[in-house]
Amino acid sequence: MKRLFLPVLVAVATLTSCDSNHTENTTANDTAVLVPSDSSTATTPATTTPAATGTVSDMDRDWAMKSADGGMMEVQSSELAMNTSSNQAVKDFAKMMIDDHTKANNELKSLATTKGINLPTALGPEHKAKYDELAAKKGADFDKAYVATMDMDHEKTVQSFKDYSQTGTDADMKAWASKTLPTLEHHAMMVKDMKAKMK
Repeated sequence: MKRLFLPVLVAVATLTSCDSNHTENTTANDTAVLVPSDSSTATTPATTTPAATGTVSDMDRDWAMKSADGGMMEVQSSELAMNTSSNQAVKDFAKMMIDDHTKANNELKSLATTKGINLPTALGPEHKAKYDELAAKKGADFDKAYVATMDMDHEKTVQSFKDYSQTGTDADMKAWASKTLPTLEHHAMMVKDMKAKMK
């Protein structure tokens, strides 16, 4: 009787141990299933980026593209001034335009990329015509035309950035417009001073 009783106890103990292991495994498996779910939740922001890109309004997109076009005009016409003008004040101003607007253009390009906006890589018709008109001038005529163009363009650009920083619907681009505005206002003040001295 004792010999039969012992195997029964061993069998019961073994079954109990198996049930315990099964429970632990189930729990472990349940946890393993939950981990990928949590991980996928953690990566939700990355996967929603394209969706957010699609929410950029036409107004935001148009503003970014026009700003990029204007920024290219500032750089290219200023490069022309560096090579054409013999007026040191004009050349110094042109150098500042190249440095500041190249930096701003690169920032806007980087920002636009995250929004799925393809910015123009060449001047639009209006700015191309202005550029060609400037390129045809020489000497003092060029200096006056360049400064007049910079004055007019900065008036428009400053107003555009002010308006967008208040009415734009994309928070990131509004923040960038607000950050860039003081530099543009400084340019506008400087070019008006130059223009007054040329009269």
